[in-house]
Amino acid sequence: MIRWALIPFVLFAGTAYAAEPTPMPWEQDVRQAIVHVESVWAYRLGVLVGDGNTVWSYAGEKDRARTITVNVPGEPEVEAEGWVYHDGPRLMWTLKPEKSLGHQGLTVSMKSVEPGSTVYTLGKSHKYKVEHDPMVRVLVASTEPHAFTLAAESGELRPGAPVVDGDGHLLGILTSGRRVVPAYVMSDNSHFMERCAGVQKIFGIRAGAEIQGALGGDSTQNRLFGIDSDVATIFELDFGVALWDRLGIVGSVGFAVGDTDDHLTAVEAADGLGSGVVSTSGGKAVRLGLELQYRQLLHASALPIYVDFAAGGLFNDELIEANGPLLRSTDPACNPSSQACPLVVQDGGDIDNAHTFDLRVGVDFRFGPLLVGYRFLPGFGDAVQAHQITIGLQGP
Repeated sequence: MIRWALIPFVLFAGTAYAAEPTPMPWEQDVRQAIVHVESVWAYRLGVLVGDGNTVWSYAGEKDRARTITVNVPGEPEVEAEGWVYHDGPRLMWTLKPEKSLGHQGLTVSMKSVEPGSTVYTLGKSHKYKVEHDPMVRVLVASTEPHAFTLAAESGELRPGAPVVDGDGHLLGILTSGRRVVPAYVMSDNSHFMERCAGVQKIFGIRAGAEIQGALGGDSTQNRLFGIDSDVATIFELDFGVALWDRLGIVGSVGFAVGDTDDHLTAVEAADGLGSGVVSTSGGKAVRLGLELQYRQLLHASALPIYVDFAAGGLFNDELIEANGPLLRSTDPACNPSSQACPLVVQDGGDIDNAHTFDLRVGVDFRFGPLLVGYRFLPGFGDAVQAHQITIGLQGP
């Protein structure tokens, strides 16, 4: 039987690095220096350095979060103040937690590396949690003044992991692919600038169904756009801005299609005559909406799960066209919609569109860019109570 402990290292199939079968003397120290860095937008790794009061982290390619928290796995989160360094499109953070995390950081090595040098970092396992990642040895493929590259395939290594030398001293932070930002760059405060407030554009599309009336109620009482119908198809384009933290202002423009069959529409009294009725076609509406959305991160991962709480309003403009003559009562006190009245025939002419405004509250569950949404319209004013269920895409 093979005794793994007697083998110097094990090559991963198809990779350019080797996993250490026996833990290095300093491996536990390296793993204990890895912390979680979270915001409402994303989850990242961070590395405690020096006395443990500073965290270095690879922030990805977008710096969107206002509130950043750091924590040792299994312990409470601590808010941190941050500064940012731009390594091309990649962003690096240096963070100062508001209070000590109670753990010692890694010793920083200011030396530069040469091509062919051996370094150590974390390989990316199939499991999400970093504690399952193996410690691997990797060769340095190339160097440049402010970075060096490892000889491994993109996706084989854990982004944000520390890169250390044979003594367990920190050489740099791994970013996307194989690129490493050296410790001597991360230690130079002149490379960093204060993180400034900003906004992110929001664009999205969604489609779904609108169900009229109270759920489980008498469907004969449900009405859509003033006509008998239970369900309409809705489409919306979302656009807006996500403020620097959790709050977004999102507008929408869209349309709805319900029952387009001909119907009798009541017309108000005018010109000394009573009210009337006219055959019309409708069931189509143009809509404008505006919402405030508040985001909460439910699960941090490569495909994060969010919940967005939404509240706002919806303006509905139903398009109505007359397709027959207008039958108007000659008796102002008689309503031909519900009574037998003496009538006069008039040209149907133009029928005013039906305008309504309603409140709208609900929630979106987001799985990365994919969303599943629900909205409740309470039936404010002349509007009809409704429930909207949609699916779509939205970013960021």
